[in-house]
Amino acid sequence: MTDAIGFEHYPIRILYYHSTLSKDGQSIHISSIIESLRSLGHSVHVLAPIVPSGQGIGSDSSFKSILQRLLPSTLYEIAEIAYSIIEFPRIIAASYIFKPNIIYARYNLFSFSVVVAARMRGIPILLEVNAPLADERSLYGGMRLHSLARFVEAWQWRSATKILAVSHVLADRILTFGIPRDALEVIPNGVDPESFAAHNDDYTIRDSIGLNERVIVGFVGFMRDWHGLGELIEWLLSEAPAHAALLFVGEGPARSGLEKKAHAMNIRHRVKIVGAVPHEDIYKYLGIIDIAVLPMAVDYASPLKIFEYMAARKAIVAPKQPNIEEILTDGSDAILFERDCLFSAINRLVNDEELRNILGSRAQQTIIARRLTWKENAKRIAHIGSLAASSHGA
Repeated sequence: MTDAIGFEHYPIRILYYHSTLSKDGQSIHISSIIESLRSLGHSVHVLAPIVPSGQGIGSDSSFKSILQRLLPSTLYEIAEIAYSIIEFPRIIAASYIFKPNIIYARYNLFSFSVVVAARMRGIPILLEVNAPLADERSLYGGMRLHSLARFVEAWQWRSATKILAVSHVLADRILTFGIPRDALEVIPNGVDPESFAAHNDDYTIRDSIGLNERVIVGFVGFMRDWHGLGELIEWLLSEAPAHAALLFVGEGPARSGLEKKAHAMNIRHRVKIVGAVPHEDIYKYLGIIDIAVLPMAVDYASPLKIFEYMAARKAIVAPKQPNIEEILTDGSDAILFERDCLFSAINRLVNDEELRNILGSRAQQTIIARRLTWKENAKRIAHIGSLAASSHGA
């Protein structure tokens, strides 16, 4: 057995398992952590879905979307369970061939096979939890097997060597399932600041989408109903200054409703929806946004878009709630609005370029000062994994 103090300084072998198909913030998180772990000298073997996935960032998997449309909810959930069972031999085989010190898994509903495999093989497992998915799916997606999903979810959490939650709010929620506090670590989302450093306002892009000479209020990411993006249309119709415009970059179930509303209200010249774009182009579109807005957020999330807004030096408007306040400070590096105060918060920035510049600069500084980067996250993961491997004699 390797000494627990010295082990953490050596490269380790990590079997990284996920069942994510979407090309949204999830895929950015996954690829960024894997690349950062490898850059630190650790060996990472990835077990990922072998079915086709969406092509552009801000898109959902076409394969997954087709299944959800074709299958009734119950059958789709049974298919998720079947997929986990089918994956089990693949995970076991990889554990023998790759001989990992730890297994790192991104938690998903019914992804129990990776936990079973880790326990059978005596390999410590770090379980990254981004959301209480049984409740989330029931609330937003409609779920038939909710009781079973909650049971399996709780079992996975209790069986993990360590749970890595993305917010303190989420960690507190996980604790209510009887998880020991010392089995929980909080590692928020991150960003690669250098990727955003060289991308400033590009007037050719402003021209191409017809928003030159306007203050652009923007949203970048997968567009879900819980983001409250319709509120931005309401703002544009009711209280927005005439020189303001909206830019949405990404796909998602909320997109069609936004397009219909903009068309019906005859404001398409002030509302541009770009759709999914390659990740490298996200920086260009963020560069032309003057005010980056998140109208709504679930109360346990660590929204990746906020970290990207910060790294891009954007003036940010976001809800004033505990999980967002874990990242941003109202009046210092963002404007955090109370309930029903979104419109006035945006207008305050539309009319104050100096304040926009100050908040954007401070937001970027917060990323550096608090080390909210993928590389720092990877260091923490490797440290936690090394100690877990040492205590298991891996």
